[in-house]
Amino acid sequence: MLQFSYMSEEADAIAAEIGRRAASGCAWHDIAVIYRQNRLSRAIEEALIQARVPYEIVGDVGFYQRVAVKDALALLSLAARPDDRQSDEAFRADFSHLRQFRVIL
Repeated sequence: MLQFSYMSEEADAIAAEIGRRAASGCAWHDIAVIYRQNRLSRAIEEALIQARVPYEIVGDVGFYQRVAVKDALALLSLAARPDDRQSDEAFRADFSHLRQFRVIL
């Protein structure tokens, strides 16, 4: 059994182990990561992205696909490029789910 002090360390170890198994001939679709605490999902997703490990989240939505995150990214995109018509989606978003939002530029 392995122990980690930080979620990011655990996630990096998971991604590295998946990479080792894939390099040894294991098919990507034969590998699964099961976690019982949803708070691990972002760290694992980030580690898989960094390690270029293809992944699919089943039973939840990826961190960057969550409504609040997509809305926050749309607002940041609008702040960075106010003339970009694609950033207009930030104006159409419903921000009632954001309890507190502050942009510091």
